[in-house]
Amino acid sequence: MSAIVRLITTPARISNSTGRMEISKKAFSQMTIPMRMAIICHEFSHFYMNVVQKDEIEADLNALKLYLGMGYP
Repeated sequence: MSAIVRLITTPARISNSTGRMEISKKAFSQMTIPMRMAIICHEFSHFYMNVVQKDEIEADLNALKLYLGMGYP
């Protein structure tokens, strides 16, 4: 039995129903660790912190709070 592999067109995404995050190995391999963390914080925020789950600006602001709170530059 083989797994179905679907390429994603964004560096990362999160399921609106389960909170499961998918990350593009190809995209992330070309990024710095701080860039990766900023994206992970953004996706995390969509599911776990946003009042309006699909709001990109809210996810950016919540991600920034997380990112800076962890001591990233």
